[in-house]
Amino acid sequence: MFSWYQNSTRCYVYLSDVIAPPRTPWKDAFQKSKWFTRGWTLQELLAPSSVEFFTVDGERLGDRQTLSQAIRQATSISWRALKTTPLHLSDFSIDERLSWAAGRETKREEDAIYSLLGLFDVHMPPIYGEGKANAFDRLESEIERKLVLDSSRKRSASEAFETTLTGLEGSNSKLKQSTSDRAQEHSVVMQDWWAEAIARNMGTPRGYAKVTVLLLKWADELDELQTSNEVEELGHIFQDRFNFEIEVAELNHRSKPQRQMDRIITTFVEAHDQPRNLLIVYYTGHAIHYKNAGRLEFLPSSQPPAAGGTSTSGQINWYKTEDFLCSDEVDGDILAILDTEYASNGDVRHVSNDERDSNYKDQGTARRFQLISSRDNPAPGSESLTRALIDGLKELWERNRTSGFSTQDLHQCIEMNPIRSGISSKMWSLLPNKRHILLTPIAHSENDTCEFQQHRSRPERGYLKLGLELKDSSLDQEQIESLAKILWSSLDNQSIGLQGIDWLGFERRDKGHSRLQHLSP
Repeated sequence: MFSWYQNSTRCYVYLSDVIAPPRTPWKDAFQKSKWFTRGWTLQELLAPSSVEFFTVDGERLGDRQTLSQAIRQATSISWRALKTTPLHLSDFSIDERLSWAAGRETKREEDAIYSLLGLFDVHMPPIYGEGKANAFDRLESEIERKLVLDSSRKRSASEAFETTLTGLEGSNSKLKQSTSDRAQEHSVVMQDWWAEAIARNMGTPRGYAKVTVLLLKWADELDELQTSNEVEELGHIFQDRFNFEIEVAELNHRSKPQRQMDRIITTFVEAHDQPRNLLIVYYTGHAIHYKNAGRLEFLPSSQPPAAGGTSTSGQINWYKTEDFLCSDEVDGDILAILDTEYASNGDVRHVSNDERDSNYKDQGTARRFQLISSRDNPAPGSESLTRALIDGLKELWERNRTSGFSTQDLHQCIEMNPIRSGISSKMWSLLPNKRHILLTPIAHSENDTCEFQQHRSRPERGYLKLGLELKDSSLDQEQIESLAKILWSSLDNQSIGLQGIDWLGFERRDKGHSRLQHLSP
């Protein structure tokens, strides 16, 4: 059955216990649906390339991609398993695959085991009446037999990942591309593990030392959309719930807006930029995109410039600001949020995944720059990106007051918001480091000081790059934790003055070649 679902184009899920919005708050009902507790539905959830969910009234709620956050909370299945298409089961350990079935029920006790056969690509005849324990013993034997036949591949999730990659290499170009994509995904996972491990061993918080938000809007007399109320509400959310510092900048025509923008951004970076800081830049208003000229221009009105050309005085070229924030003039991470038209067109400006082809190699750090944008620009109100952003921040703050949440969680929350049905947003990374940014409330102490209010000079510092040659082509979480502990305890010496240990990337050496394939995120 698993392979049958895997070969399907699309799977439609009818949830008889979920009523269409807005008559009821459907998110809680969706997560509590009995469909997520049935044994046989596990393969229906994971095997197809596309799974779409519908209410009892036939209203579409979304698919496995857009609803992955809610599904993960309902099932405890990892984000990687829900988002990877097609699903390569050998990327996941036996224990993890078994955990996916936790809490699921079947009418016949043996079916709790028989429904898992496809997850391990094994076959055995059903014997109803043998009991769940005996069925599980037979399943274990079949898994053992398959592993022996596959050259004793009983190993950790990371080793299974290695085997899958090498087995696919040498096939057609499409499979090679799939291998590369999956390697990229696993490299991002390893980098997340490293960030957690090194923070624990260094005794530093996993979040940022400081987060500052710049809210950009047009002056009220120019602002056709009248965004003041939403901007003010968003500022209170960042300030009151997350303890982020807030700056509001209003753009006007008293001087050239481009010069204002350059001055605002430069001053903002000089005042608040540091390697362990996060800078959030938010803009709301109109925009127009000139594809041939390579410009995304912010403007206060929906009316395009006269004479049919780009304006060099009345508008603001966002790409100029974007390039500065990507450059090695900035040390901290950047999150940009653009509630404006055409902003999603900027994804064509993605930098290369290869750090050798970008200014990333000159920065000496694994900086991140992510951008969340709207594909359109509804006026302030229930359907705007800013409204969905406010709702998402409130919801995620309530659920993760101390642990924080990622920009991926925030974007999924925006996409799941029923008030924006049919209105999509987009998120992408503008630097080679594809790890998602973590948003965690800042815990202020009495010793907190505002030390970056004046222009600061950039102190000279060294950055040592070492390479570790490993016997395995990937690492699991336990190995990474051990590596972080050993490195930090060995290098935590006052004479060295170690400030941190960054994970810059991971390379896998082909068994038959001496060259390295670059797999850094």
